[in-house]
Amino acid sequence: MTDLLPSIQYKTNKSINAEDSYRDPEDWIVQIQAEIFVLSEDDHETYAGKCNFYFVDIETCCALSDYDPSSLLDIESPTSFFIDLFDDTNYFSEEVEQVLQTEPHLRNLFIIDRVEIIHKFRGKGLSELAILDAINLHGMQAQVVALKSYPLQMEASYPRLEPSVHNKLMALDTFTCSNEDATHKLGLFYEKLGFKFIGNEGIMIKLR
Repeated sequence: MTDLLPSIQYKTNKSINAEDSYRDPEDWIVQIQAEIFVLSEDDHETYAGKCNFYFVDIETCCALSDYDPSSLLDIESPTSFFIDLFDDTNYFSEEVEQVLQTEPHLRNLFIIDRVEIIHKFRGKGLSELAILDAINLHGMQAQVVALKSYPLQMEASYPRLEPSVHNKLMALDTFTCSNEDATHKLGLFYEKLGFKFIGNEGIMIKLR
């Protein structure tokens, strides 16, 4: 763990005060954005990165609408990766139960979408702190946490019209290992946090 003094500022996007009969299914997909800062000795906060998470309230959605888990997850691109965690019965698949060695009683999902620590602060434990804090703070109504293990360095070659300040600070082109090695390393990192691979598309899951 880091010996820095990090803090996280969360921003949650969610519709409220909507009548159940008029609810849009997107209302049950809650996006949680986070910015990470590190406090210096002179009490100045320095930007260290950002994260993106989703809480998917499948239980409420299925109870109040005609949507099933797959239809709900298919609404947003980042959540669509996790459709195959559910089977035709609209509950977690047998493979999920085998990987987790239990049958989850809640279908809600907490999804770790992106964790982006800038170059200056990598390797100091901030990713782990951010993930665990987000799960504990925003994932209490989910029993299963999911993510897609995908090294950000693979985006270094993506064409960008004008890189943002954040993207410049990420310095993705400074990574020296191959994409294959980066994928392996990232998988090991998430395994240390208790995640297990399911399938062959980089999807990993764990119990909260």
